[in-house]
Amino acid sequence: MIGLFSALYMQRSGLKVVICEKGRIAGEQSSRNWGWIRQHGRDFAELPIMMEATRLWEQVDQETNGRIGFKREGLCYIASSEKKLAKRAKWLEIAKECQLDTRLLSKAELDKLIDKSARGKGSHDWVGQLIRQ
Repeated sequence: MIGLFSALYMQRSGLKVVICEKGRIAGEQSSRNWGWIRQHGRDFAELPIMMEATRLWEQVDQETNGRIGFKREGLCYIASSEKKLAKRAKWLEIAKECQLDTRLLSKAELDKLIDKSARGKGSHDWVGQLIRQ
């Protein structure tokens, strides 16, 4: 998305721009080049970039009357052990510092979100965390 947004803002500045993509726009490298703007679990140094990218996506989606289809959905990372959960919970310190709406779910809260019958054979009793970005 770096290239697409660069092209957009260069065009807005009066430059002529050509976008070359192997296939569909946002379906090739542009979707992998910082295209997924999740904030959850990111390194602290990356978060300002992701937060600004989210703001830009929302702005461009508004400017195009929703034609981009940008939506804030949220993200849930699930841990299958207390050790994995502790590692994920440690990231909450970063989320709090950056004022992200992230919290750790209790097992009961998670069980309400995930249908046990859909987990499949050999699945775990999950504990996880949810982000609403």
